[in-house]
Amino acid sequence: FHSEPIKLAKLVSSSKKTISDLEKEISKLNKEIDLLKTEVSISKSSDKVHVSTMTNEKVNSCKCCSKYVEEIKILKNSLAKFSIGKNNLDVILGNQRCILDKAGIRYKPEKQQKFYKSFFSSSQKYNSPFITCFYCGRKGHGTSTCYFKKNCNNIKMIWVPKGSIVHTNTQGP
Repeated sequence: FHSEPIKLAKLVSSSKKTISDLEKEISKLNKEIDLLKTEVSISKSSDKVHVSTMTNEKVNSCKCCSKYVEEIKILKNSLAKFSIGKNNLDVILGNQRCILDKAGIRYKPEKQQKFYKSFFSSSQKYNSPFITCFYCGRKGHGTSTCYFKKNCNNIKMIWVPKGSIVHTNTQGP
């Protein structure tokens, strides 16, 4: 007889424990719901403030836009003046000529007109042009007539250090 009521008593005590645990969870969840509701109300009020600040920013940005538009117009005008001035400078530089170049309206050239060649002198004067061979490095002939290039197989070249005495034909004639 006593085994059944003991089992039922254990069952009732375990169900009471689960009920108390569930009630604790319900109270925690209710607290979380309240916190979330307050956060939502705060976020709604901050959204209203944010929207109002955004409209203020748009109004301020439009004011700034008008300032920028005026500044852009001023800069475009100065750029146009600069480009016109640059074109004029290019025309002036293109029209430059030598002092003795007097060709133009009402100019009658004489027979003994001086040319530019007599006014410009080179720093080096050559009696005859020197041709340098790029194959052997000597002056007086070109690479097409270089005898080293044509007879390279027949000539034996030996490197001699600078400053050493070269003895050719040591036995004599």
